Amino acid sequence: MKKTKIFRRAVPYAVIFILVIFDAIFLFSVRSVQILPIKYFIALTSSIFIITFLIALLLFIDKIRHKEVKSKFKRITAYVLSVILIAISATGSFVSFKFRNTLDAITSNDVTESLIGVYVLKDDPAQKVEDLAGYSFGFQDSGDIDGVNSALGEIKNIIGDSFSAKGFDTVFKTVDALYNKEVKAIVTYVSYIDLIQEIDLYKDFTSKTKLVWQYSSIEKNEPLNKEDDPNVSIYDPFVVYLSGSDTRSTHLAKSRSDVNILAVVNFKTHQVLLVNTPRDYYVPNPAGNGVLDKLTHCGLYGLSCSARALEELYDCKVTYCAQINFTGFETLVDTVGGITIYSDADVPSNIEKYSIKKGENHMNGDQALHYARDRYSYASGDNARGNHQMQIIKAIVQKMLQGKIITRYSEILDSLEGMFNTDMSADNMTKLIQRQIDEMSQWDIFTYAVTGKGGSNTTYSMPGFYSYVMYPNEETVNKASSLIEKVLESQIISQSDIG
Repeated sequence: MKKTKIFRRAVPYAVIFILVIFDAIFLFSVRSVQILPIKYFIALTSSIFIITFLIALLLFIDKIRHKEVKSKFKRITAYVLSVILIAISATGSFVSFKFRNTLDAITSNDVTESLIGVYVLKDDPAQKVEDLAGYSFGFQDSGDIDGVNSALGEIKNIIGDSFSAKGFDTVFKTVDALYNKEVKAIVTYVSYIDLIQEIDLYKDFTSKTKLVWQYSSIEKNEPLNKEDDPNVSIYDPFVVYLSGSDTRSTHLAKSRSDVNILAVVNFKTHQVLLVNTPRDYYVPNPAGNGVLDKLTHCGLYGLSCSARALEELYDCKVTYCAQINFTGFETLVDTVGGITIYSDADVPSNIEKYSIKKGENHMNGDQALHYARDRYSYASGDNARGNHQMQIIKAIVQKMLQGKIITRYSEILDSLEGMFNTDMSADNMTKLIQRQIDEMSQWDIFTYAVTGKGGSNTTYSMPGFYSYVMYPNEETVNKASSLIEKVLESQIISQSDIG
């Protein structure tokens, strides 16, 4: 009986102790994330303090008054409030720490990942890298070869000195050497395989060869932004290069960029301009000292190369790069509850769920992904696909700005990992989010797509071969440049400016 009495007396103290610990962890985690404006953090802290004080008052008021019997109703009310507050604090702490981890994962990507593969002919008995002892290796010894050299060094470490390596001018000559059995294996960037198969002569490369080993090379990015410049504020207008690929990585990755969008952001006017450039645009490739190439090929030399090509095209400065995985984004669309896209006309499809009706179309992730990739159902081909991708980005941003979506932030954070990477620092991103929460501003999002005329020509990345290219329509390029300049100079634009 005596032990029971002592236990009952100790319970209120234990409850308050546990409550204070959970409150402290919650407030610390929220403060460490730094996305909540100080006025809201003070309000949150005050609310938690008041509720905790009220619970303590309910538990100890009778002791203060020297009464032996406490009200059962007060005690039950205090315990219920304690459970609710602890649950809120635990959930809030989990979401805050998760937000910080996700933010760290998708930001500050000052490195680029390149995947290098070792390929042999289909009927070769080799199954793994250890089986390649004594093999002769072919590789491209011109252009960007740092990753390939690293892979060759690692192969040597694994199988010893019993191999030889021979360099070739182009990746196509390297493949020819494999086909002609001049070498028994080739070492090349995995991202080059799509490039190889663009040529009819090599379109069956994946069916004639097999991948026996893959190596990941991490390289330092060329910095684009001026975060260390004291005269530049994160709230100043800036340009983000959004590159779309099917690469799902924790780092920015070298690959052909099928999506090339410049997002011009102005926090003063609360306007965003999305400018789409077709993947086959025929532009000078900075990696090739200005030799003309498809824009999509620039991504093979890194996001900074594509960004520099667009800077030259539109005479603007790109501040940040970001890579969107348009395969992984399917999960994000489903997580936000789907998106709504407006179409000017009916667009039939062999698969009913992909058919587009005139007017508003509500799409889940699978449908949105098809809409983002489809170019064959539309006369304008790549131009239509670029417009669709901007529509989807705009729809997702608008959905995420809705207040009710906050209940699904944990799921949203899960879907972002591996789907989105950027070289913007976590600190700068939290500042932008904090400002948006503080102002709760409504944003105007405009889209514009440049056009061009299809043709055939040689490219820097595919010397000696003719392939499809799109010659820029200079009138639309000049208009895009003008729109970008207006947004950067904080001039208000409207739909009539877009045309």
